[in-house]
Amino acid sequence: MKTKYKIITDMISSDKRLCERLRLPLKVYYSEVLTKDNTEWTGPVILDNASGNGLMFHSDKELARGKKLNIRLFIEDNMRPIDFDGEVIWARKKDCLPSIEKGAKGLGFLYGVFIKEKDIKEYQRFVTYITDSIIDEYLDERGRLREE
Repeated sequence: MKTKYKIITDMISSDKRLCERLRLPLKVYYSEVLTKDNTEWTGPVILDNASGNGLMFHSDKELARGKKLNIRLFIEDNMRPIDFDGEVIWARKKDCLPSIEKGAKGLGFLYGVFIKEKDIKEYQRFVTYITDSIIDEYLDERGRLREE
């Protein structure tokens, strides 16, 4: 039987992604970059996962690959939002998704969005939240790997 440590190290070594993906309770809004003062936000959208580099979310609006977005994340209800610039790096119609991803009711597209830092302090707030979430997921209060 594999230990949790072995499972995690195998997962990390087999996954070529730069950052851990986490399912987090974030409220995500976006707006297309049309004009400098564009404030027409779409959302909240269904967040599939987030990392320090990007987001994967569902939306009923069609966005082209390469589309520039304004991203607004609400980490907690009582905190001010974090705003980023983003770019759609991949897009899939719902019909093309594996069955596990078809669960989003009435939402027809899934997007991978690369986060570009807009402000270093805002980016640090986001990365700190992601880092704390990774630590909370894998380590107990004494800093040891959680048992299954």
